[in-house]
Amino acid sequence: MIEQFPVLADSSTLHPGDFRTFSDSFAEIIIRQLPSAKNVFFIHSLEELQSYTVGVNEDLITAPLFELFQSIIGGDIFHSVSQGYLLVSFNVFADQRIVALVEGADSLFLQRLSEDWLLEICSRLEHEFLLLKKVRIDLQTGLLNLSNLYSLLENSIVCRGLHLILVELPPKRSTFQTGHRYGVKCVRLLKNFVRDQSSLHYLGQSTFALVFHDKSDGKPAEIESALVNYLKKEGCHRVHVGSSRSTCSDPQCEVQGTCKNLLDEAWTSLLHAEKRGPFSFCDYQLLAFPEAHPLAPAKRGLVRKLSRLWSSYDSFSLFLFRDDKAQVDVTPVISPHLDKGKCVTDGRDLYLVLEGREEKEHAKWIEKILQKVAVDHQLISISVGISCYPYGDFKKTELPLNCRKALLHGAFFGPSSVVVFDQTSLNISGDIYFGDGDFTKAIAEYRRGVRCGGGDVNLYNSLGVTLAMMGRFTPAIDSFNSALDFDKTDFMALYNLGLAKQAKNVKQQAFHYLQQAYENREEKELDADLILDLQLQLGILSVEIEKYQIGLTYLNNWLESNEQNTRAGKVYYYLGRIYHELGDTQSGMSALQKALRYDEFDDRAMSLLGRMYLKAGQGVEIALTLCKKSVEMEPQKLQHQLYVAEVLIACGKFEEAKKYLYRCLRNKKYKIQAQLALGKGYYATGQLKRAVAWYDKVLHNEEASPQALKEAEDSRLVIAQEK
Repeated sequence: MIEQFPVLADSSTLHPGDFRTFSDSFAEIIIRQLPSAKNVFFIHSLEELQSYTVGVNEDLITAPLFELFQSIIGGDIFHSVSQGYLLVSFNVFADQRIVALVEGADSLFLQRLSEDWLLEICSRLEHEFLLLKKVRIDLQTGLLNLSNLYSLLENSIVCRGLHLILVELPPKRSTFQTGHRYGVKCVRLLKNFVRDQSSLHYLGQSTFALVFHDKSDGKPAEIESALVNYLKKEGCHRVHVGSSRSTCSDPQCEVQGTCKNLLDEAWTSLLHAEKRGPFSFCDYQLLAFPEAHPLAPAKRGLVRKLSRLWSSYDSFSLFLFRDDKAQVDVTPVISPHLDKGKCVTDGRDLYLVLEGREEKEHAKWIEKILQKVAVDHQLISISVGISCYPYGDFKKTELPLNCRKALLHGAFFGPSSVVVFDQTSLNISGDIYFGDGDFTKAIAEYRRGVRCGGGDVNLYNSLGVTLAMMGRFTPAIDSFNSALDFDKTDFMALYNLGLAKQAKNVKQQAFHYLQQAYENREEKELDADLILDLQLQLGILSVEIEKYQIGLTYLNNWLESNEQNTRAGKVYYYLGRIYHELGDTQSGMSALQKALRYDEFDDRAMSLLGRMYLKAGQGVEIALTLCKKSVEMEPQKLQHQLYVAEVLIACGKFEEAKKYLYRCLRNKKYKIQAQLALGKGYYATGQLKRAVAWYDKVLHNEEASPQALKEAEDSRLVIAQEK
């Protein structure tokens, strides 16, 4: 049987979306061909024309212009000139038309313009558009390619303010067929993630590029972190993300007219992310400016100065005074109030070394000083981070950094805070490393926090989540269990433990813990998206462990407020499975059809829908087409092969079905179903002895379900009566 070569992209035809994707390049091509033209805008609909006239040239708001546009879109005329503007149509896929609105063309040229000449020019333009599209599109994925990315980055005006993210999604197996199927899945997931907010490129070797216009209103690495979590949750084997941002003030961008170094920076970040674990990300800014990181190591010169002060002390406390706005030198403000200890100035900060580690007494003393400062300097607020020695396994040289960690801890309490470094400070510093994508350092901070203070619910939860992000689920589960030792009803510990058990494929336990989390959801103020995800996971797990009525409730509740969500396609697939198991064929078919509208490449929905078409008697040929297509997409899934065999038997093609069924016999999970299908096939072809032999195999199988045993016994009785 001839197999079709898997190529997705159609680069032989212009589509409406091409005039959005390549609008700037297409406009440049038109301007080169039309004398004196200055600007070109591609208009797809009357609404777009109205928006253009209101936002750009209000003098164009005339009824005749709109009428001319509608005539061109309708195919009544090919072009028109109105008020010094040229409107000309281009034919695209399915006889649709896109209108180019040309500004600035010479009035004499427009008067003498002939339709024959313009038709010839437009034919040449469409040919050039197609050539450009072929150069800029990756044939296998249908996405923009590296050539288009280079063109984008070479445009200094466009590239300024860009946020470039490289995503590497390597497949488990490296064969062309498996790599292609996995690539199709990755393209779908990335499209769902960006939702037209980014241009998506495929660079080859399982690597994609996302280009955002950076609004700089989110936290650093916020998109990267969300992307890694999303792809991990959707079942990607490994996820590595590297990113970089351009800035409008970049002088190189203005002088050289290029931002290609943005790609080099993102690539460097990606290589760094690969070393961090299976699910990791890295932003170039953190690599380029490590000294600006809030947890950068203390300067050697500062440590040497402080070492001279504490060298003779067996125990001491180190205080760091800092202006909350980081604008004021605190030394002249604080020094007059210090009647003990030794001081060292570091920029605008002041360090104080005091022998002994009476934490409570020291904190009260500092608070009194800050109260006096507040009276004398009402416009200044100063916070203090305190670190004591000995504490845990920390060396003396680590105390300056610990003071800064205490200040980061104090930021949660507002200005003029006084905080002693402890296990909570380590939890916060670990969270900072986690937010940077540096999971190794985050784990080290969390584990130090556990050693220092015996741990708490938050520390163990944070540690477990980070271990899970690195694919280390067994120690992650241990960490979540430790959190539950402190509080057996803690929502996050139960939720995280359920997800970890789900990742380990221990579905019954996963459902148990997630359901407990759902029951305890009202005890804390929780993010609405978190509760929705919990509903979704419970609905999916309910199906997997055959609790269909419970799953129906969870999934329908989720759909009430998320029908437009990109994950709704997955929900409809599981609803289809539920209705199939409950015997509601029509509802199941409707749900699976909706699933395929969200994702036309959902092989699971295709296969099950084909089987349900067969069951409903609504088209054997349609059922066969769907089931065969699912096998083509995922030939390794034996359930698809079992379903296509059942449909082939119904079509009277038992010989063709046998090759699928014999493959299923080698798998313990599908063996009994394959034996039943073989019995049915031999019975349909009149080979009664062979049919009985296969039914007997089912009847003698100790692992056969009551339903399978009944089907085999009933079929055997029918054959006996015929004999």
